[in-house]
Amino acid sequence: MGRVDRAAAALVLFLLPFIAAAAGAYLGAYLRKKGENLATHEDIEKLDDQVRVVTTTAKEIEAKISDELWNRQKRWELKREVLFEAAKSLAEIDGAIIGLDSLLQVETKPDELGWLQIESEKYAKWKRAAVRFDEAKILVDMVCERETSKALATFQIIATQIAEAVTRNRDAEFRTKSSKELSLSLLAARAAVRKELGID
Repeated sequence: MGRVDRAAAALVLFLLPFIAAAAGAYLGAYLRKKGENLATHEDIEKLDDQVRVVTTTAKEIEAKISDELWNRQKRWELKREVLFEAAKSLAEIDGAIIGLDSLLQVETKPDELGWLQIESEKYAKWKRAAVRFDEAKILVDMVCERETSKALATFQIIATQIAEAVTRNRDAEFRTKSSKELSLSLLAARAAVRKELGID
């Protein structure tokens, strides 16, 4: 091997660490940059996944809240309808009792066809009112507070007692004696309905 070859070999050996260091630095910088890019890409994917999960969760919560609000609104509408029917039934049954009582305030004329027809109509009106009130009360029992149901039941008991006394026993005094009790129970029932509706 000649001197030139040895010098070239020595030069190569001398430069080899610098070349390796430069290549290592370049390769290290390259790999570091690639690693940062890869990490950034992974972070973006993780962030996308998290955004997707948050979005899905938000939509589920929104749907649940919407369902709950819808259900609450429908329950309120049902309760309101039931209470309106109950209020109408209270007025109807009170009017029917007054009608029955009016029969006892006039002279009974069982031989007159007109009187018998009026009597029959008053009894029929009472029966219809009692049936309608029963139906309204069943619905109130299902959708309203116990206090409201109890107030309607109390009124119903007193009204039925008066109706029986008037129709079966023809007791003209019973309604007069029970008038205050009936009025108080009617007021209590109406107050319970108003409270249930949120009316002061």
